[in-house]
Amino acid sequence: MTSQIKPKCNGRIRGEDQVSTGIRINELKLTGGPGSAAPYGASFRVTSPDGSFRPLAIIAGPSQTGKTSIIDFIKYCLGDDVHPQHPEILTAVRSALLETELNGDRCTIERSATGSSSKFASVWNSGLADIPESSELRVSAEPTQTLMGYRN
Repeated sequence: MTSQIKPKCNGRIRGEDQVSTGIRINELKLTGGPGSAAPYGASFRVTSPDGSFRPLAIIAGPSQTGKTSIIDFIKYCLGDDVHPQHPEILTAVRSALLETELNGDRCTIERSATGSSSKFASVWNSGLADIPESSELRVSAEPTQTLMGYRN
């Protein structure tokens, strides 16, 4: 009997006994163009007192402070075809970067947030902090294309 193999974010393969379930969203970072304010976003790296990951995040804040935009940018980085179009976002945000974790491997996805929705995404097999040392993979964000081994 052979175990079913599952792809990892970086294309390597693991046996079924090594696969954890679900995708973990670690951080969303929104960057602006040259001369713009510092990047901003949301971190979901919350750990329990024992150091384990807590699988629940709550996005809370006053009205009109960007809670829905955070969710919309996460969806956009994961393949949605629209990004938030609020005037303050269109003038301040150049791209959205989403650090995820799948099967214990970190992967960062970037999509342009200028103008209409980008048809491509840049993917690094690393976390946000390690992007300068990683190779970029440019992939189609079209739903009819195969992305990282999965078919939509």
